Formats: sequence, C-alpha cells, structure tokens
Amino acid sequence: MQRVLGIDVGSYSVKMVLIQIDYNSCTIESAFEQKIEYDPNSTEITCRAKAIKALLETNKIQFDMVFAALGCENTIMKKFEFPKLKRK
Repeated sequence: MQRVLGIDVGSYSVKMVLIQIDYNSCTIESAFEQKIEYDPNSTEITCRAKAIKALLETNKIQFDMVFAALGCENTIMKKFEFPKLKRK
C-alpha cells in the first residue's frame, strides 16, 4: 500500500487529496483545502508556502509520494532536439 498526496496550488487556495493505492485499487482517503492569506509584506510564493505548511501541520498528513500541479508562471520549459544515433 502506498499513500500519495496530490497538491494543487491555486491563486485563492491550496487543495490536497490523500490517496491510498493498493495492487488493484485506488481510494481517496481524505481531502483538504486551505485559503491563502496574502500579506502585503510577503511575496506570493511565501504566502502560498505558508498555506501548504499550515495544511500539512494542522492535519498531520503522512504520505509516501507527492504529485503537485504548478502554475505556468512558476514553470520553465525548453525543447531539446538531439541528433539521431546510427545503429551499430
């Protein structure tokens, strides 16, 4: 059995879902949401991090693996093309 935590960090709140995965099944164990409190003296990222920390500490969430959804403003992508190798 594995416990997987899914995290979605939005602009208004942080949502988390804890899922139990067995060999033949997948069960939602619990779901959580924390409103993001924006502080004019802190950055947006800091405020979002505080909301994540609050959810984890308040609910004492224990997990084996994490999957997270990130906003495109926090993601950088670059496409690489490599030459094809000749078969030996």
